[in-house]
Amino acid sequence: MRFQRVSHLAFWLGLPIALFAAHGVHAQGLHDESTAYPTVTDERLQHPGAGDWLMYRRTYDGSGFSPLRQITASNIGKLSLAWSLNTDMVEAHETTPIVNHGRVFITTPGNNVIALDAKTGTQLWRYVKKYPEGLFQLHPTNQWSVRRA
Repeated sequence: MRFQRVSHLAFWLGLPIALFAAHGVHAQGLHDESTAYPTVTDERLQHPGAGDWLMYRRTYDGSGFSPLRQITASNIGKLSLAWSLNTDMVEAHETTPIVNHGRVFITTPGNNVIALDAKTGTQLWRYVKKYPEGLFQLHPTNQWSVRRA
């Protein structure tokens, strides 16, 4: 019997992002249509906005701590899922989503990149990596790196 796996990213995207988007909570650093989309700079990587998650574990010290305060012990039971995403990819999703100014960027197996609106989960764009004919990955998890110039 063949089992089809469906990848839902609500867990991977970080429950707080999805949850406070569902309740219309506005936090510093989340998308605001009236301002320009900010470039990721060394300064922003060193001091990310409260609503941004610009790298693995959020900061260079790897704390993984979010300074957002909208989700508390008193309201956690009232939260519900805002949205989820099926990437149509059946292999492991293993990288950290990046959040910049209300946009979420995820990678998938096969080295695809998907940009989403953090509030709605709406796909903004998707890059699909084209591989040469006959080339395949032995372990097709999502793996990517960024090189500095």
